[in-house]
Amino acid sequence: MDIFLGKVTQQAMNYAIRSGITITASYAIKQSTRLLKTVDGSEKEELQDLQERLDSKIKVSAPRVQANLHLSTTMKALLPPVPIKVSF
Repeated sequence: MDIFLGKVTQQAMNYAIRSGITITASYAIKQSTRLLKTVDGSEKEELQDLQERLDSKIKVSAPRVQANLHLSTTMKALLPPVPIKVSF
C-alpha cells in the first residue's frame, strides 16, 4: 500500500509541476505580447528579442517536463545560477 501511495503522490506532483509550468509559460507569453503592443522604437525591438528567447526556452523545457525528466535538470539547463544569501 505504501508503494502504491508513493507512486500516486509522485504522479500527482508531476502533473502539478507540468500544469504549473504550462500555466506560467502561457501567462508570460500573453503578458509580453500585451506589453509589446504598448511600446515603440528600440524598446519594442529589445522586448521582441526577449520574447523570442523566452519562447525558445519554453519550447526546450516543455518536452523535458513532459518526458518526466527531473525538474532541477531542466531548470539548470534554462536558468543561470542564482546566488543565495543566508543570514543568521
